Amino acid sequence: MVAQAREAARLSQERNSFVEANNRLVAVNSQLIAQGRQQNEKWKAFANDLVKKHDEYAVLAKRLVDENEAALFAELDLKRAAMRQLTEEKARSAEKDASIARLQIELAEARATLAATKDALDYERRNR
Repeated sequence: MVAQAREAARLSQERNSFVEANNRLVAVNSQLIAQGRQQNEKWKAFANDLVKKHDEYAVLAKRLVDENEAALFAELDLKRAAMRQLTEEKARSAEKDASIARLQIELAEARATLAATKDALDYERRNR
């Protein structure tokens, strides 16, 4: 009987040790699960922040690209306007050059006529 009582006491102590160890494992597991959840929440917040920053960057990049594109188109329009103005100025200059050439020809003809008239008058004066 004493042996059975000792064996029962030993088994009871062993059972208590297992229950105690199991309770410690449950506590550690609960703590690990809680820490894991906290870490997941931190990573989730971090990932959401990254997505938000990326979205803000994408909006900013799109705005900058649109502004740059608008500036390039405006510059292109200015260059085209300047080229049209230059072409018009060249055409006016060519017309003026043609007018000057005609006037020079007319002046040369008038001088020739004047010189011929002067020579004719000089000839008549000498021959009188």
